[in-house]
Amino acid sequence: MPSPEAPDPSDLPAYHAYIQEYGATTYKEAIERIEALAAEMDAEVGFLNLLVMSAVLVNSEGYSEAEHGSLPALIEVAAFFLYPHFDEEGGDGRKVEELFEELKKFAMARVLGSMADLDLSDMDLSRIQMRSLIWSDGVRCSAYPKELEKRIFEVQAPHNEWFESELGISPARFLELLRAIGETLSQNYQKGRELIVSTLERIGQRMASGGESGTTVEAEELVNAPARAFPASIDEVREQIPDLTDNEWLGAIRLIGLTQDSRAEMHELWQAQHRPLYVVGDRVAFHDLGSCLEAAYEAFDQHTRTNQSFRDRNYMPGLAQWLETRVGDSLREVFGADAVHDSLRYADPSRPNHEAEIDHVVVYKPFIFLVEDKAKQFRPKARRGDPCHLSTDLRRSIGEAFDQSSRARMHLESADSVEFKRQDDTKIGLRKEDFPYVFQVSVCLYDYNSLTTQPAALRRLNLFSEGIYPWVVTAEDIALISRFVGTGEAFVHYVSRRLEWQNSGIELEATEMDLFCAYLQTRLHPQSFYENPAHEGGRPTNVAFMGYTKDLDAWHQAEEGVDVERPEIRLELPPRVERIFEKIRDGGDEAGRAVGVGLLDLSEDGLARLDKVLQALEEERDFTMPAPMMQCVPFVDSEMVVCISVCDGYELETVIARAQERLETELYRQGKDKGLALVFPRHLRGRDFCYTCWGGSSWEPNVDLDLVLAAEPPLPSLPKRNRPGRNDLCICGSGKKFKKCCLRRMHGR
Repeated sequence: MPSPEAPDPSDLPAYHAYIQEYGATTYKEAIERIEALAAEMDAEVGFLNLLVMSAVLVNSEGYSEAEHGSLPALIEVAAFFLYPHFDEEGGDGRKVEELFEELKKFAMARVLGSMADLDLSDMDLSRIQMRSLIWSDGVRCSAYPKELEKRIFEVQAPHNEWFESELGISPARFLELLRAIGETLSQNYQKGRELIVSTLERIGQRMASGGESGTTVEAEELVNAPARAFPASIDEVREQIPDLTDNEWLGAIRLIGLTQDSRAEMHELWQAQHRPLYVVGDRVAFHDLGSCLEAAYEAFDQHTRTNQSFRDRNYMPGLAQWLETRVGDSLREVFGADAVHDSLRYADPSRPNHEAEIDHVVVYKPFIFLVEDKAKQFRPKARRGDPCHLSTDLRRSIGEAFDQSSRARMHLESADSVEFKRQDDTKIGLRKEDFPYVFQVSVCLYDYNSLTTQPAALRRLNLFSEGIYPWVVTAEDIALISRFVGTGEAFVHYVSRRLEWQNSGIELEATEMDLFCAYLQTRLHPQSFYENPAHEGGRPTNVAFMGYTKDLDAWHQAEEGVDVERPEIRLELPPRVERIFEKIRDGGDEAGRAVGVGLLDLSEDGLARLDKVLQALEEERDFTMPAPMMQCVPFVDSEMVVCISVCDGYELETVIARAQERLETELYRQGKDKGLALVFPRHLRGRDFCYTCWGGSSWEPNVDLDLVLAAEPPLPSLPKRNRPGRNDLCICGSGKKFKKCCLRRMHGR
């Protein structure tokens, strides 16, 4: 942090200059400390000890969010500074703990140092650049290992022969080799632990018989022998892949291996992240499987640029087709095959007599999704926050995808009824009035340093200048969301919530999976984060979503074969509310879908209140009502009115009409523009409810409703055992005490 001698922050130019000088000095001093330590220690043994120590951390604590990003990045830093000293004689290999502490300090100094070249007078641009630098330096893997493995196998493995002839190893063979190396490293790690145990037992037995405590050789075994045994040799790996050739082994090393020669060619620290397969002598090791998979995908992809004809004619069409298939299959998993339409053509509203195309249209009345995929690149300079490269890469991917979905939206809204054509020229007719809720989605390969979670910030890069944003998501993330979200209504609500957060102006420190896992637990309701009396300070400017992916991390570990309990990942709702939600969903009609989304819009307090009312209805199932009668229990939750009605003796048409009237009246009374109604009939056996209604319109003065409210009769008395206490909050949600609100109306006052 700046020292007391820092200039007054109100003098921005001087303060910014001081911050940059302080950051540059702190970063330089951190580098000098690590370089000095590298020169003092046995660099090769120290680096191997660091790999073993990090393996201990991972095996004992698992991959938390912080470890999954920071540990691989720290190992990369150590490799960058230690590799040049591998051939030096002498030194102490036991300084690994001191090195590890310096590496953790270096991580913070690196953040401060990154500010040295920024133009802090342009804070909007500086924030984007800082986020890109921090993300590039400290976070690894844009997807889970299984997802990255799937992408390599399905996108690059179809071209195995070409890659093998070019690089000496094919993508499919590389995946097999990397798994075998990982298994060998795990076995060697266990052998190292057994070596420590046997050495300690030998020393203990000797000391018990009056001998010396330990020899120099034994001390060496305890400190360094496990580290030296950790890397995998080609002969050890051949026990799992007998036909592994020397050329394939060397091909993998050339692809992503860090050798002393490749390190000597590096001029920038960030270059080390492209070579996470560490070569020590004639053996190899890695710390993070996901980092290796991501580096390999990028290396294979980059090599196709050496043959532009192959890339344009074979590789890129296959990548585009894979992306479109992956996204379409993910959408069908949620909405069903009948709702998802791929590769639709339509009359281009911006070019008369021409056609345009949209990759996917999801028709889920009253909701519609217009989805466009882009398999564009993310260049190294863009990853490092260079404004020109970043702006270009973002525009070519999410910007162009948004433009194409916007064109499809213009067509949809250009007339009361429009047509889209399938590939076989059959037509799909859509009416504008059937789709009051339109969602635009841009799907890409990269999360662009998680900038996709806050596209409003990208206006500084001349994107989304009109303030309208799509939901931007990667192919791997939409596949995971589709797998765990459960229902179409929940998918709709998640996207709706994501867009609300994007439009809120609050800066989000989160990946898509952070937000989705938070949604499963909180439905991203603002009350869970800041619209709550317990949360002081009002509306925040920044919200960090941390710790929510713990179950998803564990689920993927179980998928990898790690001995951990596989958690159930699902949307969390109170049980009675969940049963209602399931029945609404099973109805399959558009009104029910809107109500389902409305239920998910309730806060934690609102869901608890609804669950309590549903419990009371269960307890009063045998209660006899004078027929015909209809009673309503309304309550307010944030910006929504909920009306729960119980009726007996009315025809269905009358029930529906009265429920709609009641909802409109309560919306007007409370001055709200969103509401839902649930009607429970006692005389229709075997039906938990017979009608749902979703209401939404801007509040405006209405003389007729004013007269209705003025002439409204007293509320019927509740059974005393269900009645709140006089000083309890009123059940209508007004926030007043019961005695000062609905109790008076029940008594006609």
